[in-house]
Amino acid sequence: MTPYLAVQTPRPDFEAFLFAPIGEERNGMTLSVLSGLSRLEVNPWDEAAELSQLPKDRAIAALDRRIAQLPLGTWLLSDTAAIATRLVNLLPKHDPHPRVHPTAAPADDKRSSASLTLWLIAAGIAVLLVLGIPGRVEHMLTGDGAVAPIHTPSSQP
Repeated sequence: MTPYLAVQTPRPDFEAFLFAPIGEERNGMTLSVLSGLSRLEVNPWDEAAELSQLPKDRAIAALDRRIAQLPLGTWLLSDTAAIATRLVNLLPKHDPHPRVHPTAAPADDKRSSASLTLWLIAAGIAVLLVLGIPGRVEHMLTGDGAVAPIHTPSSQP
């Protein structure tokens, strides 16, 4: 059965790495990278971003140390380097065939387009308020279409 994700993650390009299995725990449950890093009180997306910026050998060594900190599952401590190598290959920078989330870029474009549209509408309303309202008020005050001067009470000493 394929798992279904109902949420959008902060960095979809890290999903293959974060949801990949480290191995099977002693209770038979699969331990994902996301769960393993969370158990170590490490932000999984920050760690994935840091690892993807490192050279491949340093990323493998860093992840190997993290996996070695976890309670052993059915894997051996001597397996952690091989597990880290498999997982680092799933990071975007290290993956020869990167997986890009199909909705990541359009969502960003839609957001900036909507933001620009809202700003343009607000600017248009501001211009109408500044330029259009005084003439309309004068017209409404005279009622005959003639423009009447605005009278202000003069101050008397």
